[in-house]
Amino acid sequence: MGDLALEGELQRVDDLDSPRARALLVSYAERLLDAGDPRGPLAASQLRAGHDDEARAHLAAHAEALLGPAASDFEGEDAPLKGRWTGGWMTSLTIGTRCELPVAALSELLRRPALANLRELELRAPRQFEPALLEAMAGRASLRALRLTLHVYPGPGLHGIGELPRLRSLHATFARYRSWGLVAPQLRTIDIRRASADSITPLLDAARPVALEQLAFAATRDEEDADAGDAMASLLAHDRLATLRELRLYRAPGGDYELIRPYHPKPSDAELDALLRSPRLAQLARLDMSDITVGQEQHERVQALAADCPCALRLPNVDGWGALLSARAELERAQAQDARDAVEAAPEPATPRGSLARLRAWWRGRGE
Repeated sequence: MGDLALEGELQRVDDLDSPRARALLVSYAERLLDAGDPRGPLAASQLRAGHDDEARAHLAAHAEALLGPAASDFEGEDAPLKGRWTGGWMTSLTIGTRCELPVAALSELLRRPALANLRELELRAPRQFEPALLEAMAGRASLRALRLTLHVYPGPGLHGIGELPRLRSLHATFARYRSWGLVAPQLRTIDIRRASADSITPLLDAARPVALEQLAFAATRDEEDADAGDAMASLLAHDRLATLRELRLYRAPGGDYELIRPYHPKPSDAELDALLRSPRLAQLARLDMSDITVGQEQHERVQALAADCPCALRLPNVDGWGALLSARAELERAQAQDARDAVEAAPEPATPRGSLARLRAWWRGRGE
């Protein structure tokens, strides 16, 4: 098997801790050693138990050869770049908000051989969301998890991700994916904290996941978007949600906290009704509404659903206090269950010698 074929086999293995993956990593490490690649001794050290110090020393000595101009940004506990290595490969990379490397240098880092089997990538700053960096990720067959954490709203010109054939998990703050061209048929989890239903639908249309299991997105504020109910109904009816098992609703963006009482904007009545009436709920194993706040009338409708809902349901807050009440109710249920379990586990009490119960039993036996 050639080097490219071996890399392809590694990219197809989901669990790098599996025996199959370890065998492939050992084979590739041997080839790296034979070729004099600096990753060879690193891989050999990482694949042997108890040689972590040796691996760190080798990585420090050959960091520039392995990582290029970005090597110095990995140094120190507060380094703007953080990576995790497995068998000579960097399998996880986080590009932090304090990273000052130019986008060209970051793109070059992503294309280096040591990152050819990158499994997890997290981007935390808006300046990194430029076409050159996104294009460096395009078609990456190894990537399983992508996390895009923005602190300001991204600009409209983002594009270029393309197909990520084995991406399983997408976590993001916003949902500007209509122009990104993201295609990810193997997605299992989509979690977009500030995307409403009308932004999730085009993402599903573009990504075309075939077995989506978990979906999380934000509610629409009650004073916004008269079409929120239609958007929610359309999303839940989407054929890409046929395998959905868990649904989570985040509170709408724009909430604030007061000193004494927390305030969060309530979801649209039309949107909440569309959710509660959707036939899609029947297939769910879990519905989590604990992050949103509802009014008293909305809460009554949710309570009516809870009585018949076949899935595990986490109730929403009621005017800011529901989380405390729900936690107290869960605690009381757990305590009651513990008490029942203790009763069932307790041994039958032995009847003391000469007790009234034993006397009665003796008389009953004599009478028979």
